[in-house]
Amino acid sequence: MYCSKCGVLMADGAMFCAACGQAFSTAAVMARPMNAQVATAPRVEYGGFWLRFLAYLVDGAVILIGICVVAIPLVFLTGLGAYLSNINPEQDWNE
Repeated sequence: MYCSKCGVLMADGAMFCAACGQAFSTAAVMARPMNAQVATAPRVEYGGFWLRFLAYLVDGAVILIGICVVAIPLVFLTGLGAYLSNINPEQDWNE
């Protein structure tokens, strides 16, 4: 095999050209023995519609609880709770 940059014959297993320093991408691929077994990833079994729908509901509940844990203290700490409790429903808004 020859260097694509300078055309010099490269040595077997070389990662760089000895003449110009060009990196070879094919040298990074290691040859495996012929009798070596290839490890395969286990097959993934995805959940069906109802399982994914249940997961959606659980995610929504967790997010809602998180928002409430943050929002309720902020309402009272900012004084918004006291302001909202002073609003009278029979009050005329045009005054």
